[in-house]
Amino acid sequence: MPLWIAIKHRTTKKVLRRVFAGTLVGADLSGANLAEADLTDLDLSDAKLGGADLTRANLTRTKLRRADLTGADLSDALLLKANFAEATLLEATLARVDGREAVFQGADLTRSELGEADLTSGNLRGARLYNAKMVKAKLGQANLTGADMIYGDLRGADLTAADLSNAYLAANFGGAILTNANLAGAMLDGAHLEGPNIPSADLRQARFNKATRWPAGYVPHEHGAVLIVDAPFPGLPGRPF
Repeated sequence: MPLWIAIKHRTTKKVLRRVFAGTLVGADLSGANLAEADLTDLDLSDAKLGGADLTRANLTRTKLRRADLTGADLSDALLLKANFAEATLLEATLARVDGREAVFQGADLTRSELGEADLTSGNLRGARLYNAKMVKAKLGQANLTGADMIYGDLRGADLTAADLSNAYLAANFGGAILTNANLAGAMLDGAHLEGPNIPSADLRQARFNKATRWPAGYVPHEHGAVLIVDAPFPGLPGRPF
């Protein structure tokens, strides 16, 4: 039977919004003002949250599988262990979120803003991060296997021990920390990899071209990388930077 579900402020517990439904799964909260809302442990799978204001909201362990968060603002939100698997976050803002151990597997984060986001130990396997802004993001020990990071901006990001194997990395990693990162089999066409920590990264069978930038004096083939001549990677219109 349908009932009223109250969404409360994370600290004052004041009711911010009431939803008339038996469940929040598939709920339509498009454009809703949920700033500082407490959504801890709720199931919002398949929900419509396009354009919603979720700034400083608490989404700890919240399920948002396949949810539509196109253009939503999650700045400074708590996303600890939240599940965004296969969610749409097109042009969403996730600046400065605390998303440690959050799941974004298969999610679409195209043109999203993730500056200074903490996604340490997060699961972004197969995520689409095309043209995403991830300046100074924390991605240590994150799983980015097979992720599409073409045209991404990861300047100053921390990817210590991150798994970027088989990922599409035609991105700007200027000043990024890649200590012990796994780039095996990654596509590095036109990538900027001038950071000082690249020598400790695993580059076995990683593919690069003449547009790829390396630290001065670095010889990539000595570390297992393979030069691809006159054969641009599929879907890449040329040098991205």
